[in-house]
Amino acid sequence: MAFRPFPQPIGTRACPRFRVFVQGRECAVLTAPVERGTDFASFATYTLEEPAEVEVVCSGPVGRASVHPRSLGLDAEAVESRVRLGLPRGRNLGLRIDGAWLYLFHVEPSEPPTRDVLRFESGFVHRVGRIELRSGQTLWIEPGAVLQGVVRASGAE
Repeated sequence: MAFRPFPQPIGTRACPRFRVFVQGRECAVLTAPVERGTDFASFATYTLEEPAEVEVVCSGPVGRASVHPRSLGLDAEAVESRVRLGLPRGRNLGLRIDGAWLYLFHVEPSEPPTRDVLRFESGFVHRVGRIELRSGQTLWIEPGAVLQGVVRASGAE
């Protein structure tokens, strides 16, 4: 599996500002409210195990784009309404595009534990209310799943 995008969960809306393509394949871009719903963060989740070209198609012309953290040494090229960058492998990073943030979250391939797991499947919004984890339990949120609610592990080991 060289590149794997994660699905847009049912019941969510795609980000109107950005579309992300990795090696030409589209990756769902979602938004999440921040600061009491007055602003939104845009993000995409993927697995990437080899070098790839990333292209972001923006809703309007782009003036400036930069990759963060700067310590990664990656540069973004902005041309008209597109931003391009090369990734040597999957990384967690932020793209600042004309003052707006787009976060790219790389997920390492893994398998959930087999015992005492609360598992939430990719591609869905799970409205859980409140979850109280107890000692020995694992909360497993698959990449591409959205969990809405409160999770507590008070006194759990």
